[in-house]
Amino acid sequence: MQFRALRRLVPLIETGSHSWHLLQDRLARTSSVGVDLDMRSWFYRRTLPDCGDLLCVFPDVAMHYPANITVGTEVFINRGVNISAPAPVTLGDHSLIGPYTVINSGNHRFSDAGRRIRDQGHDIAPISVGKDVWLGAHVSVLAGVNVGEGAVVGAGAVVSRDIPPYAIAVGVPARVVGERS
Repeated sequence: MQFRALRRLVPLIETGSHSWHLLQDRLARTSSVGVDLDMRSWFYRRTLPDCGDLLCVFPDVAMHYPANITVGTEVFINRGVNISAPAPVTLGDHSLIGPYTVINSGNHRFSDAGRRIRDQGHDIAPISVGKDVWLGAHVSVLAGVNVGEGAVVGAGAVVSRDIPPYAIAVGVPARVVGERS
């Protein structure tokens, strides 16, 4: 796809529509350098309802419920990230989202063993990732979590409760093991 064609097409597409998702998928399959990287990042800056400048989005990223996603300035989203936002998801300025991270503001209900899980509905709650946060590779951030400003979350961690500002958290579930000074 050429940049010129993308610029003509984007104003005609409603954010979150089937066409938006098809275009997102097509852009996700382009390279991680040059004009492909520029087009993909430009697409998200132009179509997400609240997105800062200098966004960098690598290939294979998927965003679901994009109308609920807020992205700050100078955010870096690495390869293979999946953001599902049935409830609002906010990524603060200067945040780094590591490869293959999952951020999901919805969870299946499962408390009634007499009913299939898929028939029990969902619990949704907003997620906030503060400014200058680094989520390492393969991190999972679950519904209702706030990751404080300046925090670092180690690779593979599952964040199921709030992480304080400037904390270093690792593990499953993620627990604070240190503090950035």
